[in-house]
Amino acid sequence: MTAQAGRFGNAIARVTPGTAQRAQVIQQRTQQANLATHPEGWNRLNAAKQAVHSPGTNREGASILNESASKLFERHAGLGQTVAGTRGAPGFRERITEPGRVIGQVVDRAGNAQATDSAIVHYSRTGYHIVPSNPSGNPMFFPVP
Repeated sequence: MTAQAGRFGNAIARVTPGTAQRAQVIQQRTQQANLATHPEGWNRLNAAKQAVHSPGTNREGASILNESASKLFERHAGLGQTVAGTRGAPGFRERITEPGRVIGQVVDRAGNAQATDSAIVHYSRTGYHIVPSNPSGNPMFFPVP
C-alpha cells in the first residue's frame, strides 16, 4: 500500500451517501427493525398455505400469485402498510405493493379475476404466506379475460 492510498483510504470511506443511497439505507434498516419484532418462525414461508395461491392448483375461486412469494417477502416484508393486528402479535397482516408490476390475480366473490399489483402478507406461528389483494388504484389494471 502506498502512502497516498493509506492517506486517502479513510477519507473515501467517510464520504456521505447521496439522497437515493440514504433512502435505501433507511428502508433496509426499517425493514430489519420491523422483522426483528416478529417471532423467529414468522420469517419462514408456510408452503401449505401458499400452495393454495400458486398457479396450477385446482382451488376454485382462490387468488393466484404469479411472483415468487419468497422474493416478494425479501423485498417488501416489514415495509408494508399494517392491515390487521399488531406487529409481532399473532394474526398480523401487512399490505405490500409492487407499483407498475402485475404480481397476481385477485378473484372476487362473484368469481371475476382482476390483475393486481398488491398483496397481503399473513403472519402466523407456522410462517407467512402471501395472498393477492385488490389493486392499489393504478389505472393500468383491467379485468383478466
